[in-house]
Amino acid sequence: MAANTTGASSVGSTLHAVATAPATYDAAGYAALTWVAVGEIKDIPAFGKSRNSITFTPLASGAMQKYAGITDAGKIALSFLSNTDDAGQIVLKTGLSSSSPVSIKVTSQNGDVYYFRAMVLSFRLSIGDANGL
Repeated sequence: MAANTTGASSVGSTLHAVATAPATYDAAGYAALTWVAVGEIKDIPAFGKSRNSITFTPLASGAMQKYAGITDAGKIALSFLSNTDDAGQIVLKTGLSSSSPVSIKVTSQNGDVYYFRAMVLSFRLSIGDANGL
């Protein structure tokens, strides 16, 4: 029996950003925004929610009990080739000086779309070495 494989290259995946919030926090609200592509993205790391694990071990039994803790929306650190004229990079850089989150749209190479709001907490330039970009 052949394995069910759905893996594919990430080539063709995109990330878009916009400073405004959607009118509604659903696919229709996000889709209505005017998105700006963030150019020269090298890597979009794992993103999404996770939950902390809470453990408790009663002395009487010594059996560890586990509970689901708080939900963490996570964070991503984007890697891209700096382009000071790129409109999407400008949206992210401007978001750093705002106390409001930016809206993000990630489209995978197979067409799946993910929307979320994110705070821009850093925007750092790496010059690199003589052989780097």
